[in-house]
Amino acid sequence: MKNIDIVLVSISNPILIGIYLNEALIDTITSDEKTSDVISDIFEEILKKYNINTILYTSSPGSHLSTKLVYVYIKTLSIVKGINIKSVDGFFFNNNNPIKGIMGKYFVKTNKEILLKTLKINDENIKFQLPQHIDMKQFSSNIEPVYVAPAVY
Repeated sequence: MKNIDIVLVSISNPILIGIYLNEALIDTITSDEKTSDVISDIFEEILKKYNINTILYTSSPGSHLSTKLVYVYIKTLSIVKGINIKSVDGFFFNNNNPIKGIMGKYFVKTNKEILLKTLKINDENIKFQLPQHIDMKQFSSNIEPVYVAPAVY
């Protein structure tokens, strides 16, 4: 089996999963289903074909429920299978555009600070994309989810 790295963008719909060999994208999996409904099935299929070295995931901002679910799932995989985990914020995958938040607000990043703001924008054109190549140095070893919005709004 080939040793690969996974990039997982689960903070918006669709979920994006990139499979990388030697830091180059070799396959993409997308799903419009809820993260909780598909995450284990997707990884079950990946693990049948590959050995996963590292999972690189979006630790913020966006869907906090999805982020927490993914964190618990990949942390468990890390413990059971010895897989490394690294993280990056979601702005890395959408060209630093606003990310849909709660109650009509959007997450924006300015000078490394993530804020929740009211914006009047057409977010249909803001898409997340997997890079063709990854550089592990751009990802953090601090893997805890980052929650920007208050717990109760």
